[in-house]
Amino acid sequence: MTPENDNPIEAVPEGWSIRQISDLCENLDNLRRPITRSKRVPGSIPYYGANGIQDYVSGYLFDEELVLVAEDCGDYKHFGKTAYVIRGKAWVNNHAHILRCKKINSVFLKEMLNYMNLTQHINMGSRGKLNKADLEKIPIQFPSASEQQKIAEILTTADEEIELTERIIQETELVKRGLNNKLMTQGMGHDNYKETELGRVPESWKEVNLEAVAAKEKNSFVDGPFGSDLKVSDYTAYGVQLIQLQNIGDGIFYPFSDQKYTSEQKFEQLIRHAVYPGELVISKMAEPIARCCMVDSTQTKYLAVADCVKLKVDKSRYDPLFVMLLINSSKFRRLAYSRGTGTTRRRIGLTELKGLPFIEPPLEEQKEISHTLTLLDNKIAAEKMKMTHLETLKKGLMRDLLSGKVRVS
Repeated sequence: MTPENDNPIEAVPEGWSIRQISDLCENLDNLRRPITRSKRVPGSIPYYGANGIQDYVSGYLFDEELVLVAEDCGDYKHFGKTAYVIRGKAWVNNHAHILRCKKINSVFLKEMLNYMNLTQHINMGSRGKLNKADLEKIPIQFPSASEQQKIAEILTTADEEIELTERIIQETELVKRGLNNKLMTQGMGHDNYKETELGRVPESWKEVNLEAVAAKEKNSFVDGPFGSDLKVSDYTAYGVQLIQLQNIGDGIFYPFSDQKYTSEQKFEQLIRHAVYPGELVISKMAEPIARCCMVDSTQTKYLAVADCVKLKVDKSRYDPLFVMLLINSSKFRRLAYSRGTGTTRRRIGLTELKGLPFIEPPLEEQKEISHTLTLLDNKIAAEKMKMTHLETLKKGLMRDLLSGKVRVS
């Protein structure tokens, strides 16, 4: 057998056999039918394409358990997700091959196709395509029906845990968005409200602009300098990391995205643009504009470059986390967009950014709001870490079970 990067199974395990897909499945591609979006009648039946459900329509073509395999736009690499099982009423378009399993367990086949590296079977055009004839020639190594069933059950259990964790993440993110919008406008425990440019807020909250948030010391609210000569060409001679647009996420700092550095000497010359852990950085351009995050302690100091804005918050009046959350809120973002310029790439100037309306709740209430939302952020982060662990575990199970290295009875 070929090495793992070509075919993950090195030898046929004892008791297993090799058969082509055409010997194991009936191909139903002749029954699939695409519907252009304008002609789809809305309904409750899943409309499947290469990578899953594309829409819901009225009417169906199939009502049984089938394996769908991406004809194009699939992830055909080792551990890709190019195949999936469907059950019940369904409509399938012409971007997915349809297999009715006759002599092989459907889930086992799906897992084996996702485990194998199928790139050698792909016709490389403008986008990779797995033709019907090439799909049917793919050799599948498989055990007895009872062992297939056991492997399918184990891997299905792993999938169910992953799907449950994914749902928890999605639901928690939905709760956070709703709670974020509520707390940023209604606050906590208020009865009287007033209308502002940021919407209806408690009457006791002060109306200011974003510039008022900055610390009183010099260079607390500045944008980065222009100039390609900032970057050090020799990576081994780096000194201070630069903060670029790609490092600024929506509430998340990405220090390892396209790392670039400048020299200590250049940093000292441009120290007014220095950013330190705990300070905020805001994007002046690239979608979405005015996204904001807090810099972490991956490095002891950074230098903001063009179109990145450093904001050091006046902590005697403002909680930095609250400021970040409000800047990233949908209402503030819409205001920033409306005052920006450009059509292809929207951009907001530093003066316009500083002049954007802002609100000032009492400091303790700011901290209570940010603490509540941070708890949800922490839960989302923990679930995402769990998801990564489960996906790694699933790959390990696939490697052991689908290669026959570990046998189940």
